[in-house]
Order: sequence, then structure tokens, then C-alpha cells
Amino acid sequence: MDRFRELLASLPLLTDEDLARAGDILCEQDLRPSHYRPLVDLLESLPAERRILLVGKVVKLSWAAGKLEFVELLRVLPERERADVLAALMRIAHSITDPGARAQALLYLANELPHETRRESALIPALEAIAAISDPESRAQAIVRLGLEIAQHDPGLLLAAIDELGEGSPAELAITALFPPLAMRAPEPMLEWVRTISPAKRHQAFMSLAGRIHGPENIVLYREALDAATAIPEFASRFETVLQGVRQVPAEIRPTWVNAAKRNASRAQYTGAVREALVRHGRETAGGDLDKPLLEIARALPKSRPRQSTVARLKKIFQRRDPRREFSRRYDFVAMLEDGGPAAASESVSRVVGSFDPTTVSRTPGEVPESATPVVNTGFAQRDQAGTVLDPDTSLAASANYYFWFEVGPEAYGSIENTPVPLPPMPEDTRLQVTLYAIDEGLKTIPAADVGEIRMLRDGTAAVLRQPWADLPATAGGRDRRLYFPVDSAGEEGEHRLRCNIYYPHVLVQSRLVRAYLFKSPTSSIHKLASELDYAINETLDPRYLRKLAPQQLSLLLASGSGNTMSFSFFGSSGDEMVKHESSFDVLELQDAIQQARGVLRRIAWGDEADWNSSKPYRYGGQANWKQLPGDLVSLAIRGYRLYDMAIDRVSGDHEHAETLAKVMRAPGVVQVATPQSPRFTLPAALFYDYRLDTAANFDTFRLCPAFLKAAQSAGDLADSACFNGACPSRGAKDEAVVVCPSGFWGFRHRLGFPVSTGSSALDVPVEIDYGDSLRAVSGRSTDPAFQMWPAHELKLQQIRTGLVWQAAETRAKLIALLRDSAPHVVYLYCHGGTQNNIPYIQIGPLNDKVITRDNLRNEKIQWRTPRPLIFINGCRTAALEPARALEFVSALMGIAAAGVIGTEITLFEPLAVAFAEHSLKQFLAEVELGEAMRNTRLALLKSGNPLGLIYTSYALASLRLVSAGARVNAGSLH
Repeated sequence: MDRFRELLASLPLLTDEDLARAGDILCEQDLRPSHYRPLVDLLESLPAERRILLVGKVVKLSWAAGKLEFVELLRVLPERERADVLAALMRIAHSITDPGARAQALLYLANELPHETRRESALIPALEAIAAISDPESRAQAIVRLGLEIAQHDPGLLLAAIDELGEGSPAELAITALFPPLAMRAPEPMLEWVRTISPAKRHQAFMSLAGRIHGPENIVLYREALDAATAIPEFASRFETVLQGVRQVPAEIRPTWVNAAKRNASRAQYTGAVREALVRHGRETAGGDLDKPLLEIARALPKSRPRQSTVARLKKIFQRRDPRREFSRRYDFVAMLEDGGPAAASESVSRVVGSFDPTTVSRTPGEVPESATPVVNTGFAQRDQAGTVLDPDTSLAASANYYFWFEVGPEAYGSIENTPVPLPPMPEDTRLQVTLYAIDEGLKTIPAADVGEIRMLRDGTAAVLRQPWADLPATAGGRDRRLYFPVDSAGEEGEHRLRCNIYYPHVLVQSRLVRAYLFKSPTSSIHKLASELDYAINETLDPRYLRKLAPQQLSLLLASGSGNTMSFSFFGSSGDEMVKHESSFDVLELQDAIQQARGVLRRIAWGDEADWNSSKPYRYGGQANWKQLPGDLVSLAIRGYRLYDMAIDRVSGDHEHAETLAKVMRAPGVVQVATPQSPRFTLPAALFYDYRLDTAANFDTFRLCPAFLKAAQSAGDLADSACFNGACPSRGAKDEAVVVCPSGFWGFRHRLGFPVSTGSSALDVPVEIDYGDSLRAVSGRSTDPAFQMWPAHELKLQQIRTGLVWQAAETRAKLIALLRDSAPHVVYLYCHGGTQNNIPYIQIGPLNDKVITRDNLRNEKIQWRTPRPLIFINGCRTAALEPARALEFVSALMGIAAAGVIGTEITLFEPLAVAFAEHSLKQFLAEVELGEAMRNTRLALLKSGNPLGLIYTSYALASLRLVSAGARVNAGSLH
């Protein structure tokens, strides 16, 4: 890249002869998309005649080298010269012998042709080239690869090309890939087209679209798919299609598909085809939740002998894959009693169970598992029969003793994981802590027996370092590789839940919600035991990822509970002190506490706790006011202490645990506040105040910590003072309950991160943003004349780091283009925001420009893979985009793979927005971890007399940082 930049810098100084040679050199530099923008900028600065000379050379050479995207450089040429070069490129494109490459070249040129000639000159020849590909699979792949480009110009031509593929897998490939995005873009013409194609193709189209849509709409689409499947004229194909649908559709509409399969199976003339298909699918899905539906369909066969033989064959297949399944289901056991009586049934059960080791992956002795990929396995076992795991299809007894077990290894018999998550091999020194929390009263853990530790082995499995319970009986199978947590069921009948968390080290990496149904007499039940991964910053526990995580003192998880509750769990330690607990809160109680906390921030910012309006001035807009600061810090401390008391002290369980937590949190450290993928609330943990405080004392009796005041007036950083390093001298003093020290706030003492779960995404919550040799930032701003500080602010941001490439957008359209195409590492939005019809938005550019809502991000195909940028939203003077609404935007940005999002708890003002952004971005761009950069900025503002740095929240790991092979840059101070 340095060589490329040097060459660009020299071009304006070259002679025409040298300039032509420079074109050769440019094409030898391995031109990449990242070179395009600086090359265009340079070309536009050259005189027209020199621009023509260089562009013609570069485009033709890059085109010949297969770098087709550089045809866009033609746009900097005058119209006549552009037409000449374009004509030459058209001749080159038509001469390409490979049909797929010829089609791709013509489509690149189509973007540059006038609209009136585009179809005849490029689109139709491109489709003719595709049609010349002899292999149907290759032709379908070419249509998939180029289809969206064709549809952008003429959807009808693309649909005609798909029709010409005929029936079979090539057409299915094209429909599966192209129909969903085209239907989302233009639903009416696509639905009109899909009604005209064959039932098999129509089924494939609706199934592919239903798989991309979540919500009530996909049920309608699955029904359309079933109607199409049952209209397929040839029986074997129709039955196979319906049976495949039984496997694919959601459980809530599976019975409709099963009934359709039963109606087809009942036709006597096709018994052989039905038997063959059922047995084949049975082998492929044995041991899963399709066993019962397949047996149900088999029992619909009209003749008794084929019906009985098919059912028996399926049962035999299922039993081989899971020898205890046949005896754990009531209908199978009854069948055995009918066939051989109680004695035969008892003998068979004893023989199978006695020869079966439930801790091995093999389904029968000596059988090699189909896949030995290590996964997380969880399940239950009775306390008095620890070596025998419970079948996932059973319920638990309402008053009984159990073990909840946890294991990392090949998929194990009896595992209740809804979706087993594969894990890669790990180095032997990787240690993970596993904790179990009781959410509901119905299932109770035993204190001091709810934390275990495992060590990952090189083959990806895990060995036990510490069992949760020292009294584990010798009958507990696999105790060297399986953790056993004692659990007692003591609740009413119904659903009850546990939470199982994995930490590394004290960083919450994964969280599972475990569901169990209690009944007085446990039986086979439609209410299965189940464990679902509902929070993950790293789904695969990849050791390369885990080693990058900074050690943490405390991890908190705030998640939806049962009914109208929120569950709150935390786990942490410092030295020999460890604290762990979970509890549930009424949503309204928690919401009120959060609103109380934000209310005091509003009062500090503009004078009252109501929403901001333009008549309310910013109280910290001028010079530091050390007369108002003490009273404001006291008000913040009182609310912060009450929030802490409600959210932390209560869930710590008792006074002893509360004291332990205080010891763990005394010194500064890293705190993770984990948030589900679609969080309903954010916890303003920066406002937590955990020093003793007499909130009933007369307001005038409070005073600020003398040591803090001395540090604030000194030349050093507050972060280096005793107060902010866990050694505040006011703690333990006789009057400590009326002395307020800002180091008591978590936001001033700790490095906080609020990572949002990746959910079902295969992406991790990033620890690093790798910027290689070019650091790029994008800004989007509102051009509201009221934003008077922007010009100086922008200049300072652009100069914040040497070599930073800063691209600015002052319109909605340009910002969207930069977000999609420029691969930024940091995105800074200096904007307005609000709601329209209860939908949150941000506003960039002129006040009369269109706004940006979360659905616009999807529509504009903004999806980051690498790099994944940090998004900083500075929504100034914006009352309507406070956290309750802005959180939806945060969720949307995380959904398109942002590395993290910085937002605010309340409305903010320009002076605060400018000061916080300049200091925190300077730190972060100097490769300081985000949590530390945020804390340093809060302390710098506090030292200048402003406590409102507490309003900023970062939805990212506190350890998120920029990395590069280059030299590190030193962070500056707030000036």
C-alpha cells in the first residue's frame, strides 16, 4: 500500500511519456478495491488530457488482468473519451471464450452503458453466454453468481433464464439462492411469477423464502409450500417432497405436513415407494424428534403386513441408534408387553441397560459414532442412580433429588441440548469455570456445590479439575470428564428453569437456559428436558479467541425471566474471594429503578428529571463549576447507591455475600454486563455506587472525599490516585457514610463492557479490530445549523492520528454508500434522532433529508464481515432517542455485525458530545482497550469538573481494541 501511495503522489509531476509507463506500474501493484477511492480522487485532480491517458491505460490493463471492477474508473473521463474506451472493452468482452467469464464481463460493462442500449448490448449477450454453458449445474451456479446483477437491470430476463433450467436440482439451486432476495425486493412480480412455475419449483421457492423470514409470515409461506408439494403429479416425487418438508418445517406446523404424508401413504398402490422413503429417512434422522412422526406415517399404510413390517423396521433402526429410546417411550414398552409379556419385557430391558455405558458416545457397545466432533452436552440423572442418565423426553418428579451434568466431548446419549454446538480442539492449559444457577423456586441448587472447573484437552474434550460437590458417589459415571451439580426439585407442577454459564476467566462466554417440567409422577412427556444456548460472545469456545479476553473481576447477565420478571446472575472473584448468585426481579421494579437512575442524570444535565426540550439549557456548558459539582455528585451517589442496593446487594443473598462482593470489587478491574441479543433493558451499571452511604442523612451533611478533591486539583491523572485504585482513605473513616467519593461509582472505578449476544450468528463478539496498514473512519453528521461546534470538532477528529483515512458524509445517501462500500474500522455519527410511528431513526444531512431506520440497513445490504467497525452514536439534543428506543438501533447494528456500539443513557449536548468523542476516540485509535478509553475519558471530564461522562455506555467487550502489525501510537490527554 505504501508503494501504491508513493506512486499516486508522484503522478501529477510526471511527463506524458512517464505517465503512460506509470499506468503499467499501477497495474503491477495488485490493484484491490481499497485502492479504488484514492485512485479516483487523484484522477479527478488531473487535467482532462492527462486523465484520459492514464485511465485508458489502467482500465485496459486491469481489465486484461481480470480486475473488472476498475471499469468504474471510466466515470472520471469526459463523455466522448469514455465512450471510446468502453467500445474497446466491449470488443474485448465479446472475444472472451469462457462463457461464464464473458457473461461476467458484459454485466460489469452494463453498469456503464446508457439505459436504452444496456439490454441489447450487454444483458441479452450475457444471458446467451450463460445459456452456452453445457453443464446444467455450472449454468445454474453462473445464474446464482450473476443473478442479482441481472435482476437489478431486468428481472424478467433472469426469471426466463431460471425457467430454461427446467426441473431438477439445478433449478432448485437457482430458486433457493435467488427467490428470497428478489421476493423481498419486489414481492408482487415475484409472487406473480411463482404462480406460473411447476409445483416442484413453487414448493422450493416458498420453502427457501420461509427459511429467511421469522414470524407469523413464515407459517403462511410453509402452507403455500405444502400446497405446492401436494400438487406435484408424480407420486414418488410428491411423497418424497412432503416427507422432506416434515423434516424441515418448524415443530408448530409439522402436524399439518405429517397429515399430508399420511394421506399419501394410505394409497395402497404406492406402498413400496412409501416404505422405501420412510426407511431411508428413518436411517438419516434416527434418534431425533422425527422418530414419532415417521412411525405415525408408517402406521397409515393401508395393508396390515406392510404396515407392521415397516413399523418394526423403523423401530429397529431407532433402537440401534439409541438402545434405551425404545424402552423410554410408553407406546414401545406397551408393544413389548403385548408381544412377550412382562417377563420378556423385563429381561430385554435389563439386557440392554446392563450392557450400556451412558457416558460413552457409542449408541451400542462397540459402535463407532458417526461424528466425534466435541460439543457441549448437558442432562439430568437421578441422585441415587448417577450412572444412568435421564431420557430427554421425560419429566422430573416434583419432589426428588437429581444431578444436572455437564460434559464437553462427542455428542452423548441423553444430552438435552437443543442444538449441540461443535467445539474446536484446545490447548491443554485452557481452563473454564462452569456455574449453575437456580432461576425458579421449583429447582434448587446446593450452596457451595454450584461451581465446577474443567480443563480442555488437545482432542477437544474436557477433563474435570474440580467437581462442584465433594460428596459425589462412586456410581457417578465418567466423573473424570463430567461435572455433576446436585439439584433438588421442590416446586409445584409445571415448568421450572436453571441457568448454566461458562466463564473464561470470569468472562461470561456462553449461557444456557435449562428447562424442566415437574410432575408428581414423572413420565414420558411432550414437555422435554431442554437446554438452549441463549447468550454467547463466542459460540465455539475457540481457544484463539479465548486467549484474547482480558481477565475480569465480575460478569453480570441480565436476561428475560419467567412471566413478568428479569433474571440477574453474577459471578466473580479476586484472590481467594469468590461471589456467585442469581435472582429474579419484577420487570416494573427493575424498570422503575433504572428510570430513577436516569432521572438523576437528567437533573444533573438540565435541571429536572423530565424529558429534555429546547427550553432547558445544559448545566455544564461553560467553565467548570466546582460549586455545583459537589451537590451533583451527592445526588448521583444517593441514586446510584439505591440502584446498587436493589440490583446487587439483594441478589448477593445475605450480608456475608454482600461483603464478599464488596471485597471482590474494591480494586479497579474489568466488569462485563452481558446483554441478550434483543435486550429489553440496559442496566446503567456505570452509575452503581457501592461505598457505604446514609441516604437518609440531611443533604447538607454530605461532603466530598478530601483525597479526591486533592487529586482533582493536582497535575496527575485521577486514575493514578489512591481513591481510584481501591485505597480511598475515606472508606473506613468514622463519617464514611456521609462522605461521597466519585471512586465509589463503577463507571469511574472500573472498565465496563456491555457485550450483546451473537445469538444464532456464527460470528463472535469481537475482541480485536484488525486495521492492517490502513486505519479508516467514516463520519456522518446532521447539517443542522444549531450544531455550531462541528467544523472545529471535525478538524480535530481528522487530525487525531497520523495516517488516519477519514471519509465524511453530509447526506443520507453518501453515508449509506460509505457504510456499505468503504470497509471502515470506526463509524462516528454526529446526528439527530427520534421516532416516526414509534420506529426509532437517526437523521444525517439536511433536516429535510430522509431518515435512517433499522430496516434501511437491511434494505441497503449493509453487512460487515471484515473489518467489523465500532459505531459511535453522538445523538445531540435528541429527546426521542433515549435508551428505550435507541436500544433497537443498537440491536440492529449488532445484527449487521458491528464490533460494538457506543451510545448514551440520556439526551446529550454538543459540549459534552465533542469532549467525550475527541478524548475517547483519541485513546481508542491509539489502540487503548475500549473499556479503558471510556473510563479514562470519564475521569478526564470529572477532573475538569463534569460528572456526565457516566451517561455513555459501550455495547461491546471492555477489552475491544484496534490491532495492527505497525507501531503503537501514544494516547493523549483531554485538551
